[in-house]
Amino acid sequence: MIREIARCLVPPITKYQNSSSFGDRAFQSAASIEWNKLPAVIRNINTLDAFKTAVKTHFLCSSK
Repeated sequence: MIREIARCLVPPITKYQNSSSFGDRAFQSAASIEWNKLPAVIRNINTLDAFKTAVKTHFLCSSK
């Protein structure tokens, strides 16, 4: 549980938090939100190649 919390990212606070503005869609904000949506199993992978494979599989399976 502690490791999972440590692997979550806090999205930055943007000027217009309650609307879909440019700040909320900025890479820094959007990337941290998408990272937190990934299952903990994928976030905890240690090698880049395994991570890439798991992410691709996750998004391809979830898009069906």
